[in-house]
Amino acid sequence: MEGNQYMQKTIPTTSITHYITDKPALNIPAPEDTTGDWHFDNMFFNVSGNGKPRPLLLAGEGEKLNTNHIYGDYGIHECSAALMKRGITLPDGMTEVWAANHFRAVLDMAYDSLASHGKVMRLTGAAEDYFDTAEQKKELLNKALEMLPFLNQAQGEALKTWIENEWEYKGQR
Repeated sequence: MEGNQYMQKTIPTTSITHYITDKPALNIPAPEDTTGDWHFDNMFFNVSGNGKPRPLLLAGEGEKLNTNHIYGDYGIHECSAALMKRGITLPDGMTEVWAANHFRAVLDMAYDSLASHGKVMRLTGAAEDYFDTAEQKKELLNKALEMLPFLNQAQGEALKTWIENEWEYKGQR
């Protein structure tokens, strides 16, 4: 397309309490070597006619999505080397980039969906799609249960339904 530009998204300032999450985090290789997602370029580069890529999604202190009160720093990792290995240029002076690992990213997405919509959306089969072993699936779904005290009754029931369905899910996406 004429006029389109292939532009890297700006890497924001992050910390262990204010980090990249959601689909972008699922596309950063995690220390646990889980599968994650497979659309790195779509998450970190934009083809845009107006040259304005959408920003990366952040969670934690100062953000609408903040699960630090539930999970602390569980699943937050420093990922600058992994990003640079894939062609990402960091802003001048930036030496660290913090992101959710695949477990935390899915947990953040589930919590955000429950808080915003009262049900878990966009995550059918996530325990199969983004994780490789029964142990990883178990860790994800057990960690999801830790949200229950922070949800109302309807949200809690929706979370339990999602967890139950994830245990039973065997589909291929």
